[in-house]
Amino acid sequence: MLKMIAISVVAVLLAGYLSLVGLLYFKQDAILFAAGRGHTSPAEVGLAAIAEVTLATPDGEKLLAWYSPPKDGLPVLLFFHGNGGVMSGRPRRYDFYTRHGLGLLAVEYRGYGASSGSPSEAGFMVDAQTAYDWLTAKGVAPSGIVIVGESLGTAVATKLAARVKAEALLLEAPYSSVVDVAAARYWFAPVRALIRHQFNAIADVGRVNMPILIHHGTEDQTVPYVFGQALFAAAPEPKEMVTLQGAGHMIFNDVTWANEIDFLNRHLGLGITVNIPAVE
Repeated sequence: MLKMIAISVVAVLLAGYLSLVGLLYFKQDAILFAAGRGHTSPAEVGLAAIAEVTLATPDGEKLLAWYSPPKDGLPVLLFFHGNGGVMSGRPRRYDFYTRHGLGLLAVEYRGYGASSGSPSEAGFMVDAQTAYDWLTAKGVAPSGIVIVGESLGTAVATKLAARVKAEALLLEAPYSSVVDVAAARYWFAPVRALIRHQFNAIADVGRVNMPILIHHGTEDQTVPYVFGQALFAAAPEPKEMVTLQGAGHMIFNDVTWANEIDFLNRHLGLGITVNIPAVE
């Protein structure tokens, strides 16, 4: 009798475990790509000077993007946002960049906002290359492009930077790979065998041939600090890492952006006047 009860308990536990693993597998896209949908114009978020453009990808998708040309020969920041929300949800960032004379091309991934298609790692890389090619077709030289990534977008930015020429790579709350982050969070599941979208930034960063700046908070619970450290350790020189003591994941603020401009001033000789706020 006790043996039968034990077998039944084990069977129930195993069934529950397999169900949970199955749920993680089949819901992984929804977990990874927390895509917002809908259309918001720059003017609706107080950025009427920024133009809205549509980029056509080689595989037939239409991507919404926001563009502002640079002033006085300054670079354009090619920006890839994180997994949550939409491109239009970062107006403070865009205002900060453009107020300091920097150009901007912010790209809405496929399956996000008003862009067509469905999100995927491979698709995001097509989107990134399309955005880069759009800039160069407009006459922006690689020496006038700085690649910027936020959270999930740091792997997109890193892979693009490993493939193309640009002036610098700026990463905010980056990670070694999505698999590493998922394995730490879902330690009870064989996630390394399950995850379709690897976003393996640490495999790409060694091929980046431009100055790299990383920001990361020590108390980041979304992308733990240790994964930013791992990416930094694998990155080639010249590189710098700004450790934000006590900060969580949401380090996307004036302190980070001012540090980025200071980094560009020092490495690219831009001469932009910027005040770096004190960290509270």
